[in-house]
Amino acid sequence: MRIEVIRPAGDAAQSGPPDQRQTPRTSPRLLYPIAFVAFVLFAAFNVWAIGALYESFEAYSWPHAKGVIISSVARSKIMQGRRGEYIVHWPDVRYYYNVHGKNYFNDRVRFMHRGMSKGETQEVVSTYPVNKVVDVYYNPDNPAASTLEVGVYWLTFPVLIFSFILMFLMPAIVVNDYKRRRQRSQVPQGAMASGAPGA
Repeated sequence: MRIEVIRPAGDAAQSGPPDQRQTPRTSPRLLYPIAFVAFVLFAAFNVWAIGALYESFEAYSWPHAKGVIISSVARSKIMQGRRGEYIVHWPDVRYYYNVHGKNYFNDRVRFMHRGMSKGETQEVVSTYPVNKVVDVYYNPDNPAASTLEVGVYWLTFPVLIFSFILMFLMPAIVVNDYKRRRQRSQVPQGAMASGAPGA
C-alpha cells in the first residue's frame, strides 16, 4: 500500500532553503523620511538642551536684583496620550525687577525642571505669593534673561546622552539599510537561480 502525504500550500512555500525565503522589509520611501525627521528632532532637542545647560551653569555667577511677584497661579491642562487622557501641572509665576533703571518682566522660576505634580506645583505657588519681594538672578549681558532659582537639573545629562545616541543611530540605520539593498542588487541573477530547487 502506498501512502501519499499531502502538504498544505503554505508549507510548500516554506520548503525552500532559508536564504530563499522572502522576509518583509521596510520601503526606503518610508524608512528614510522617518529617520531624517527623527534625526532633525533629536538634533534640535540636543541644541536646545546644551544651550539650557550652559545657561544654567552660567547662572551660578549671575548677579541678582530685587524683584516683586505680580502673579502666582497653579495651572493644569488635560492632555491626550496613547493611554488616554492625563493632566499636566505647572506653576505660572510672573515677576518684575529693575536693572540699571529699567524694568523687566519674566516668568522663569528655574532651569530645565521636570514635570511637576499637583502638590509640587502648589508648593511653588505658595513659595512665591503675590507681592513677595524676591531675589532675581539675571544675565549681566542680557538682563531680560533671568530666573528665581539657580541650579542644574542633573537628570538632564543621561537624557541628553540618550538623545545623542538616538540621533546618531538614525543615519546609521539608513546607511546600513542602503548597503544591504546595494549588495542584494549586485547579486547576479544566475547565482540566485542556481540556488532554487530543481536547478
